[in-house]
Amino acid sequence: MIYSVKRFALHLIARDVMGIKKQDESIEKTGGRPTDGDIPDSARLGYLLDFYGQLLTDRQREIADLYWSDDLSLGEIAEITGLSRQGVRASLEKTRTILGTYEEKLGLAQRFSRAQELTEQLQRELTLPRPDTEKLRELCGMLGELYK
Repeated sequence: MIYSVKRFALHLIARDVMGIKKQDESIEKTGGRPTDGDIPDSARLGYLLDFYGQLLTDRQREIADLYWSDDLSLGEIAEITGLSRQGVRASLEKTRTILGTYEEKLGLAQRFSRAQELTEQLQRELTLPRPDTEKLRELCGMLGELYK
């Protein structure tokens, strides 16, 4: 999972350096946190692979990891695995569908991201000289709801 987070962070840095930073109101609403639309497909799928990779077959996980985590081309993966490029592509498409279905049904990655966000907000609130107890209760309640 750390690799995917690092990849996403590098993507954001590169986007900012190139001056392509998007002023999107959805990002402003989330306090600068990226939304699903801001995350490149490969980073999002690498993130989902971290959560649900153990539910895939060994072959699917290997191919997906080589493609989304190691950034190898279809040809390179085909050479490593002994499959054709079309076989690698078909496996990746199937894996993409499976990962999307798992996230749609289980929502672990989204729940984890939301829990991180709420925890960061709690930490910021607690570092204030006079934390707002009502806000702390609200944040704790929202965090508790994630785990029901």
